[in-house]
Amino acid sequence: MGLWDDIVEGAKEIGRDVHDAAYNAYQTVSEKVEDIVHWVCGALNSAAKKIDSIFGTNIAGWPIFPCPGPPPKRGIGNLQVTVKDDKTGAVVQGALVQITGPRRDHGLTDARGRVRFENLREGRYRIDASKSGYKSGTADADVAPGTTTKAEVIIGVQILAITGIDSQFAPGVEDLDVTYNIRNMEGETVHLEISSDAHSGNPLFRRELTAAEKATGDGKTITWDGRCTSGGPPLSGKWADPAHSPYKVALVGGVHRDERTTKVEIHTLDLTPNTDPSNKVFMND
Repeated sequence: MGLWDDIVEGAKEIGRDVHDAAYNAYQTVSEKVEDIVHWVCGALNSAAKKIDSIFGTNIAGWPIFPCPGPPPKRGIGNLQVTVKDDKTGAVVQGALVQITGPRRDHGLTDARGRVRFENLREGRYRIDASKSGYKSGTADADVAPGTTTKAEVIIGVQILAITGIDSQFAPGVEDLDVTYNIRNMEGETVHLEISSDAHSGNPLFRRELTAAEKATGDGKTITWDGRCTSGGPPLSGKWADPAHSPYKVALVGGVHRDERTTKVEIHTLDLTPNTDPSNKVFMND
């Protein structure tokens, strides 16, 4: 990880800390206000009942006294979260776990795939777990006072791998077939990219995979007809040619990139008769 990546991650961590602190401060103020309302209401109710007992009135029954009961008792408990890989069931170290509920907090899982949150207000918490290279997972947990509630979140390891490619093909005559395995990439943007080190502008072709092409599966196939649609001259808008071989074929999505190479064959020859008795051969593009 480079310096810029460290700066970005540091900024994200500061943002999470500030967000958590603001959320928790709001929750604390809300609870204090609720306690004050309960206390004031209770005091007024008690005063009204005393007046009623002395003068035989029914002030406590007036509509202005729909007072709630005593302030709720808010217990304190702990929450232990374990994050696991959906494919192998192995624990995942370094996953970011964020909890939201009566309190908000976040932390990273340790070597046992665990992270522990202490001194939480009792209540229901939403748990979100994420890690680069994985599809995020969620769970809910009810934190009870005086105990440690245990919860498990499953996150899906992502796979984007080219497993086979035609070593050579003839654009305009046949398609290039690329076989690949893909897993847990449904929420990502995935592209097929074609480029060439022999060409000044890249990529020469780029398109986003469809939802069906991104759906989890092994031995799937995606094709390219060999037409270059970007990258500028001389190939943009034309067929890939042998002069710019080999071509890099890549599947790119999230933090994943897998790449293979292929070559282009001559796909047609135009024999153009002219006044030159040698009948020169011209290759189209």
